Amino acid sequence: EHAVIKYKVDAKLEIPWTLIDLQTKVPFTVVRNEDLSTFPELGLPQHVEEIKKFCWGWCGSRPLIIEIRLPKIGFVLGENVYMAITYHNESNTDVDYTNISLIKKEKFISRDPVTKHKIKKSKVIESLADGVRKNSEAKIDHFLQIPQALMTTNQLYSQIYQISYEIKIFVSTTGCSSSPIIKIPISIGNVGAREVPSININ
Repeated sequence: EHAVIKYKVDAKLEIPWTLIDLQTKVPFTVVRNEDLSTFPELGLPQHVEEIKKFCWGWCGSRPLIIEIRLPKIGFVLGENVYMAITYHNESNTDVDYTNISLIKKEKFISRDPVTKHKIKKSKVIESLADGVRKNSEAKIDHFLQIPQALMTTNQLYSQIYQISYEIKIFVSTTGCSSSPIIKIPISIGNVGAREVPSININ
């Protein structure tokens, strides 16, 4: 939409004593393998906690506590992202549902005449999960499958066009208070990490 990157081989044959040189151009494609084993930290479990209060001051409510656990943050194309969502809802507000989506972030970088950048976010896939009633607890085990037809993460290699991903959890609550939103950055590659001893995320 904003730019295009193409690669080609340009060969020129200069022939002495002639007015016409031979020249040809051959395009080719560059496919980069993103090996998750290069970054061991992507295989570590992730634990995120969010505490939401719906009223402050003299009418302060008990909190809604949201815990999200992922066994790792590095995934390959087509893999299922498993997440465990635990609700400790001590408030008087219901959680209607949980919206879970994979967000693609594209960053376009220009350096001439000055450095500028533009970030575009798009929703790749989303699914719905249960919520929790007020003064209740619930645990949700959820899977979100990463599509096969995605470009891999490339934040480290390009100074022009960078791609990153995040898991976005939108907790829909009743009432006029804002609903909590939790974002967890992940990396997507096309070469899986080598097997390591399993880690219990609990």
